[in-house]
Amino acid sequence: MGSLSIVFWALLLSPVAFLIGVPLSYLVPALFYRFRKVPLDKREIGCLARGFLAIVFTLAIVGGVCISGVILTFARSDDYWNYQGAFDYWRMPLEPPYELSMLNSLDEASISTWKSNSCLIAGITQYEKKGKYLAGCNSDPLVHPEMLGYFIFNCQTGELKKYADERNFSSACHEIGYVIPVPLKSVQKNWDLYWESPDRRKK
Repeated sequence: MGSLSIVFWALLLSPVAFLIGVPLSYLVPALFYRFRKVPLDKREIGCLARGFLAIVFTLAIVGGVCISGVILTFARSDDYWNYQGAFDYWRMPLEPPYELSMLNSLDEASISTWKSNSCLIAGITQYEKKGKYLAGCNSDPLVHPEMLGYFIFNCQTGELKKYADERNFSSACHEIGYVIPVPLKSVQKNWDLYWESPDRRKK
């Protein structure tokens, strides 16, 4: 989880944590006094002290959640076949060293190299994986995001072929064994099917 994500979650959780911290500022002192058997006439706690306790509990809750998030983000992050990503980052292994990665949402994906994050093709909106091949369509997010292109990626060799129109793309897919028309599915659908599959590789 990047530093911006940590700040975002901290800001989002702060109001909720404060609502929890306020009642804790009443409950915890009461339990403490009872456990220590402090006389009733000595159990007074001022508003400033109670407010300070509420802030301490709020910071503890927010800090605990953020630390847990960081631990979760890096847990199994070196496991190529089983690491799914965390928070605003998702990934799916293809063949070492290539992976499909998604940032912020599962609407679009990129093919990149594991760990080095070297992007080979971005803006993938639909695809179908068959054996060592991944065929799909994408838009160029920097040049013409409204114009679709087509591609076939060899997950074993890293060879990437691009096609300007669907006819040439379908012809190339037919040559390597795809059913025509190619049953392209969304990134979200493919991601769900892959991680739910009991037959996926788990090396």
